[in-house]
Amino acid sequence: MTSTIRAKQIVESPLPSLQIRPYHTVSSALQRMSFVGTLIPWSNFLRSVESVHKNQNWARPRTSPYTNGPHTTEPDRVHIGDEHGLQGRFQQAIGQAFGAVLEAKSINLYFADFKSSGSNYENIPDVVGLQDVGGSTNIKLVGELKTPWVFNHDLHTAIRRLRDLRQKIAQPVRDMQSLGCEYGFISTYNYTIFLRQFQSPSGDWEVWYSPPISSSSYYTPTVPNPQSTHLALPQVSMKQCMFYVCTLASAANPVNNQTVPWVVDLS
Repeated sequence: MTSTIRAKQIVESPLPSLQIRPYHTVSSALQRMSFVGTLIPWSNFLRSVESVHKNQNWARPRTSPYTNGPHTTEPDRVHIGDEHGLQGRFQQAIGQAFGAVLEAKSINLYFADFKSSGSNYENIPDVVGLQDVGGSTNIKLVGELKTPWVFNHDLHTAIRRLRDLRQKIAQPVRDMQSLGCEYGFISTYNYTIFLRQFQSPSGDWEVWYSPPISSSSYYTPTVPNPQSTHLALPQVSMKQCMFYVCTLASAANPVNNQTVPWVVDLS
């Protein structure tokens, strides 16, 4: 049976939950490296995500088809036990379902594995956002995935310990610099931190990081509090955040960050 989901509903909804097998990898997949440049919180990230979402014309009747049945990979029946399984789950939940939203909103960016980019870069990011223009394929977004059940991969508490955060984001930040991408992310699926390398007015490069966004979060519109002059921070979904970053990445030019050192080897 085929049903349809409106783009707005897709973006505002949580990600499907992960079903983790009792037999799974247990070792850390973090490489022994650390980001040593300037690291600052991404200012007004959540409010910017909500603002872009509110300014979209979601009234258009574009929808994403999906099929239920015994031969399909429904969210609650997909089980994973390693990073390869996580990559497949991510591409199903984001690359396929969320990719239909990007297409519906005419955002020229799609998710893919790195090999399909045609790049000869020596390292292999787990996920890339690609853009086809004038017969050429450009990498606009770089993503790194880590399994959520390994303690050392935890992103939820990483922003409380900047030393740990520097080590956890080092791999995607290295790839962003090497590939000239302004935007990237690191994700355990359960939590995602979005990244931006930005050249300040002084000419120095810095990396901005978002709060860790939960896969179970769903959009709750911000309601002004009459007792306060400040709005509460909005609750946004991971897909709203990804939509915001993809919108920025699709319009961004390649960056030329030659900062040395940027990421250092700790081994």
